[in-house]
Amino acid sequence: MTPLNFAIVGLRLLAIYLFFQAGVTLAYAPFFLEISNQIPGLSQIGPPLALFPSGSLLLLATLLFIFAPSLARHLAPPVADESKKTACSFEDLQSIVFAAVGILILSNALPSVGRALQNLYAWYSDQQQGIVTPPNQVRDSLIYYVGVLAQITIGLLLLINPSGFRKIWHWLRTAGTRPVE
Repeated sequence: MTPLNFAIVGLRLLAIYLFFQAGVTLAYAPFFLEISNQIPGLSQIGPPLALFPSGSLLLLATLLFIFAPSLARHLAPPVADESKKTACSFEDLQSIVFAAVGILILSNALPSVGRALQNLYAWYSDQQQGIVTPPNQVRDSLIYYVGVLAQITIGLLLLINPSGFRKIWHWLRTAGTRPVE
């Protein structure tokens, strides 16, 4: 199996996992709708926010499944002659795994973006009504927003530059004593 074929299989397996995750999060949508109907300012935007986590996972899974070959060409290392190289090297496998982990981190961060937007809207509604938010709640919300932003950033970096993370991992593993292969 060439690195390209291995990357295609890995991306499609990840897409199947995301399809399953979308189904699981869709099962929780009625509970979120019930809760959002009880909050005064959230009843208008409750249905779109309830479907955002499962919809984003479903969209990501569909895009991964459809565009797996073109993404795999980007993720897999370039090979001069496909017939000569029939097996993945350890370095190729590490790059592909780092990219898959980046996709997994992004897929878990996307539903959190919906929750963060919901929290921001609730905070904005409270400010419009003159309700003072306690400082510890503001601090906790800011920490949550920073965490979501960090997840998205790390996921994108792992997805866009997996070979760079492979080199960093090699450097950390060998404490910089051996050059990267």
